[in-house]
Amino acid sequence: MTDVISLWRTDIDPLYTSVRACVITTVLIAILLTFVVASW
Repeated sequence: MTDVISLWRTDIDPLYTSVRACVITTVLIAILLTFVVASW
């Protein structure tokens, strides 16, 4: 798994960091939606 702290380090390319943040956020939302749908 990716270290969360390394995700926000300023020495990493900002665009690359933003893309990784968006991907992780999308995955978390997808997992959340899966649990919501499963709870129906």
